[in-house]
Amino acid sequence: MEELNMVIQTQAAEQRRKVLDLIYLEGSLLDERKWDEWLALFSPDVEFWVPSWKSEHELVSDPLNEVSLVWYPSRDHLEDRIYRIRTGLSPASNPLPRTVHLITNSLIRQENDGIYLVTSNFQVNCFRDQELSCYTGYYEHLIMCNPDSCLILKKKVVIVNDILRVMDIYCF
Repeated sequence: MEELNMVIQTQAAEQRRKVLDLIYLEGSLLDERKWDEWLALFSPDVEFWVPSWKSEHELVSDPLNEVSLVWYPSRDHLEDRIYRIRTGLSPASNPLPRTVHLITNSLIRQENDGIYLVTSNFQVNCFRDQELSCYTGYYEHLIMCNPDSCLILKKKVVIVNDILRVMDIYCF
């Protein structure tokens, strides 16, 4: 019985490691501009949301009825954004900045039947047009894992310093 418990604990620890590694991998793929690999991290019905601030301490809560900084209700929308970045059809991404994602304090807050809620703090440095912009905030990821793979079901990005220059998906 003790051996079975150790096997279960080892499997649970391995699954938690996969979940946290996915968060770090996402930032690295954005920095490396590996767009297809980055898109593959998301489920087809992912929600990617960057809410705006309603007041100094309150975020908007409804992306359908309130203004958000970014809201993509599915991976199709993310794929469209990547298409515009790749083809130069996005003036906001021309020239494309160099980025460095620094992700820290990643914690699994909940786990229920292979669905994990993970929070992390981040800072993304973007260098473009001889200027450095810094984006700071925190993530909430909802991640689904099975023994073979993990996918992001939802990503919420809260930007703390929201008076910024140009921002795009690679800034989060």
